[in-house]
Amino acid sequence: MSQVLSKRKQDLTNKYGAAMASKIIAGKYEIGMRKAVCKEIAGYTPPVLNKTGTSEIWKISNIFFDNSTYLFFEDDKLVRIVNR
Repeated sequence: MSQVLSKRKQDLTNKYGAAMASKIIAGKYEIGMRKAVCKEIAGYTPPVLNKTGTSEIWKISNIFFDNSTYLFFEDDKLVRIVNR
């Protein structure tokens, strides 16, 4: 593992715990994750497609594979993932 990746994993472990740090490094979104964790996985703040009082929809684009992932949040928790 490179020093940069090791440092990132250590920083994420300190911030979110070892289990969540591993999920972030693996790039795996899971139902129940908080917005901050999803931003860590995306590597940027994704555009918000729709926002109401308690819900948001984010679009994560993958230009290399020509697909997108839509993340649906209620309050601060991920409740649905759609890949297209």
